[in-house]
Amino acid sequence: RAVGFHPRTDVFAVGSNSQILKICSLPRTQYTGNHAELMGTGLSHVY
Repeated sequence: RAVGFHPRTDVFAVGSNSQILKICSLPRTQYTGNHAELMGTGLSHVY
């Protein structure tokens, strides 16, 4: 398996042993004060 991240965007590629390549995007974050909420997931992280 292999993973590659693009340095300027929120996309990454995941490859597997069965010759599958998936292009994925990271969830958007919304910064409010001292925490970030992952948009569309209902999860939040305090930094």
